[in-house]
Amino acid sequence: MNESDTPGVVAEPIRTRRLSVWTWIAAACGLALLTGAGIFILQRRPPAGMPPIRWSMPVAGLQTTLGAISPDGTLYTGTAEVVMAIDRDGHRLWTFTNGPALGSVRLGSNGDLYLSGYRQGTRRVISLGTNGTFRWDARAATMDGFAPVVSPNGTVATSGTDRELHAFSPDGKPLWSVDLASAGYGPPLVRPDGSFVVLGKTPGPGLMVVSPEGRLLGPFSTHRFTNEPSLRQAHLAPDGTVYLAGSAADFLLAVAPGGPLRWRLSLDREATSGPVLDAGGRILLTARDPATQRYEIIAVAPDGKVVWRRDLGTAYADTTPVVTPEGSICFTTGEPALWCLDREGQVRWKYRIPRPIQWQPPARMSLFAWSNFLRQLVRAPRAIAHTPALVAPDGSLRVGLGGSQGYILQIDTPGR
Repeated sequence: MNESDTPGVVAEPIRTRRLSVWTWIAAACGLALLTGAGIFILQRRPPAGMPPIRWSMPVAGLQTTLGAISPDGTLYTGTAEVVMAIDRDGHRLWTFTNGPALGSVRLGSNGDLYLSGYRQGTRRVISLGTNGTFRWDARAATMDGFAPVVSPNGTVATSGTDRELHAFSPDGKPLWSVDLASAGYGPPLVRPDGSFVVLGKTPGPGLMVVSPEGRLLGPFSTHRFTNEPSLRQAHLAPDGTVYLAGSAADFLLAVAPGGPLRWRLSLDREATSGPVLDAGGRILLTARDPATQRYEIIAVAPDGKVVWRRDLGTAYADTTPVVTPEGSICFTTGEPALWCLDREGQVRWKYRIPRPIQWQPPARMSLFAWSNFLRQLVRAPRAIAHTPALVAPDGSLRVGLGGSQGYILQIDTPGR
């Protein structure tokens, strides 16, 4: 006979303990926190086959266009106000503070740096020594995002919004100016003999040649453009051919020196980067399909035929690819991610560059505060931008993120 069956004894009902709403919220937040932390950790794990990351350095406010690498592997980079030199081991060598605002940078053959930007309230060309000391500056209508070019004899040249080509001696003395009647929308191209290829309208629009002494020598070729192209997406090949991608247009041109147009290739895409050549002479560039908003990298043979295309997804790809000494093709996209392809366009590895987290730990037990905290674990801050990959002579890469929490990475030779 059970005790509950005993007369006069009433069995107590079994009570279920209910969890409070706050307990459920705390459990959900904990699970989301663990999930976000897992994603955060996995995102920072390099993919299989990727070379080691040698060092990482924070550079708050890193500027996406400010960067160059010397033959000894020193990286010159910085922010809109500061230029710094970082050696191949990640040690900061010197810092130059200019004040707003510096643009891109070019490395001269003697190791000096030449920058475009603002100084004393006007657009100027600025020169720094190898140890970061200020050498000289000169007023010139430079273009935002484009560094001056340096000819083999040391002449520093720049074109800008005044539609003229300006030249300066290595010590900053003005040498000459040439009226181009065209802005060119990009830097001049430097030929091995020290002459310059520019965009002009006399006659034109077409490519023109300016001598090292500043004389307008005439047309570069017999081809004339229907619409004025942009030199910001141009490349001068070793054989003298100029490869020109249309800014927000769907074509790639090969313009031969002294002759007609060599070929014109319709990409069926808007070109988003300048062209670059690999060791085999193939032309590489990125493009975007305006209908699907998908990007791809395209390899074109020297005769103007497409060799291969590689789909890159919807993350914007607008930086010019770089080719390492052993043939790897590297570039960044807006995920942000660093891609490494082989010569045939096959992905060797893809590294999702870790995104900086901008958050403050919640000061109180608030659902809103904790939801913002968890969201920042998996979302990229708006104030970031991918920087172009830079390749050192030894094949190692420098790449990073621009923005308020920017930083730089050095990655060993991709193909080894």
